[in-house]
Amino acid sequence: MAIDVEPILEALETSAGDAFHGITSDLEKHIFPALAGIAKSIVAIAADVAAGEISESRAKIELRMARNAAEAWIVGFVEATLERIQGAINATLRAAAEVINRAVGFALL
Repeated sequence: MAIDVEPILEALETSAGDAFHGITSDLEKHIFPALAGIAKSIVAIAADVAAGEISESRAKIELRMARNAAEAWIVGFVEATLERIQGAINATLRAAAEVINRAVGFALL
């Protein structure tokens, strides 16, 4: 018995394209600026400490705040990407189940 894998491959290609569409743009719009923000904060905080404008404890608090803000963007991006990948996996599994179940004549998957 031959199983036509073409619908499975088409589902994989389509869902993978949907899952990864716009990731580069999202990185450029959100993640890279968040990382750049941490770098700018470090420089600004170090300059303030060197100038005697803020204390060491305040510098640590400000650095932690900058890091937390950047981490929030990064974690959100990763979570959204994982959801998109899970959708691609599910679409591929649905297509595989449909093809295989039709080939064997009952709901195997």
